[in-house]
Amino acid sequence: LRPALAAADPRARARFADELRLARRLTHRNIVRLHDIGEDGGALFLTMEYVEGTSLAALLAACGALPAPAVLSVAKQLTRALDVAHGQGVLHGDLKPANLLVGAGGVLK
Repeated sequence: LRPALAAADPRARARFADELRLARRLTHRNIVRLHDIGEDGGALFLTMEYVEGTSLAALLAACGALPAPAVLSVAKQLTRALDVAHGQGVLHGDLKPANLLVGAGGVLK
């Protein structure tokens, strides 16, 4: 959370911390685990699980359209993760290929 954004909206810090608390409740193979919140130079940041791999956007840019079995795998993993999140009342506000990570063995996060 950039300092300018936090300064422009005094409630931004509290919302940021609330989002972390909500996200930390989510435990699923296809959801990146969030660990903690910190601050450096006035900027708030999240620490989270490291996923070695690439974004779905980068994969699509490099390879083009995925074969049907890969699309089905991505869709199934994504819907399972969203089902868990929605079950906890968490909605992802920026769902797009750039925010989906493809790790080892094709595991989507």
